[in-house]
Amino acid sequence: MKKTGLMEIFYSFLRESLRRHHGERPYRFSSKVISVGSVQAGGAGKTPISILISKYLLEKRKNVGIVVLGYGGKRKWDNKIFGPGQSFCNIEAGDEASLIKKEVPGLIIAIGKDKNYLCKELSKIGCDVIVLEDGFQWSSIEVDLNIVSISNNKASVPFPKGFLREWGSSYSRADCLLSMPNADFSEIKRWAPSIKKFKIKSIGSAWLNEDWKPTDPPSTKLPLAAGIANSKNLEAELKSEGIDCFNLNIPDHAVSSKWKNLVITNARSYGGVIITKKDASRWNLKGFPCWIRVRKMELPDDFLKFLNDNIML
Repeated sequence: MKKTGLMEIFYSFLRESLRRHHGERPYRFSSKVISVGSVQAGGAGKTPISILISKYLLEKRKNVGIVVLGYGGKRKWDNKIFGPGQSFCNIEAGDEASLIKKEVPGLIIAIGKDKNYLCKELSKIGCDVIVLEDGFQWSSIEVDLNIVSISNNKASVPFPKGFLREWGSSYSRADCLLSMPNADFSEIKRWAPSIKKFKIKSIGSAWLNEDWKPTDPPSTKLPLAAGIANSKNLEAELKSEGIDCFNLNIPDHAVSSKWKNLVITNARSYGGVIITKKDASRWNLKGFPCWIRVRKMELPDDFLKFLNDNIML
C-alpha cells in the first residue's frame, strides 16, 4: 500500500468533516432514493449499474428519474431536467448523461451540480424512485438504499496521492456492495468484510457498428479510442480475445475537439476505430467504420430480491 502523507490526512479529515456537517439534517423526499456511488475514483461501474437499475424499475412501471452531475459537459447552464423524448446536446450534457439517455429512453434525466434541488424537483413531478448517480459522498440527502460499486479496486490511499475518495473504512456506510464482473475484493475484505455483496452477471460481449446495429468483431489492427477510466484493462481484455488493437489513451470523459480529431485521424488512417457505448453516445462518429464494444450484463437475482425488499416495489 502507498504511504499516507499529510495531504492525504488533511483531505480525508476535510471530506469527513463536510460529510458529517451536511448529514446532520438530510433532506427527506416523498420519492424513494437509491444512491449508486463509489469509494474508488473512476471506473467503478456506477453508470452501467445505474442504467441496469433504472431499466429494471421502468419495467416495474415505476416513474423513474436519475440525477447525474454531467461531468465533462461543456455547458453554460446547470440544474436542468429532461423528460423522456426531450433532447439535449451531448457535448453540453456530458458522456454519462448521453449514454443513459441512449440506453434508457423512458428515463427522466436531471443534470447538474445541485443534487438537493434536482431531487426535490423530481419528487415534485411525481417520480416514484430517484436514482442518485455518484451519491455515496452526498450526505445531505436521505437515501433508502445506499449502493457502492467496485471494479478493479486495488489497495490505495485517498487523494491526492492515491485513488480513493475516502478511506476504505467508509464502505461500511453502504447498505450493500454491487460489483462489476471483474471486481477485486481485496480492499472490501480488509475494510468491510461483513457488507452484503452482490455481483453483476456477465452474459458475454457483443459488437455494434456506427449505426448501433450488430456486427462481427474487427479483423484488422485498429486504434482503441475508449475515453473511460480503465481503457488499459479493456485493451488487455480485447487482446486476450484475439482483437488486434492499440490504445490511444483518451482521458476519461474527454469531450474536446482535440481528442475527437485525434480519434478521427487514426480512424481514417486505419480504416476504423474501436470505441465503447459511452464514446459512441458522446462523439456520434460518422463517415468511417466504428466497432462499438458492448459488455452484456444483468442484475443478479439475489440483488433484485434485496432491492424489492428495501424499496418495497
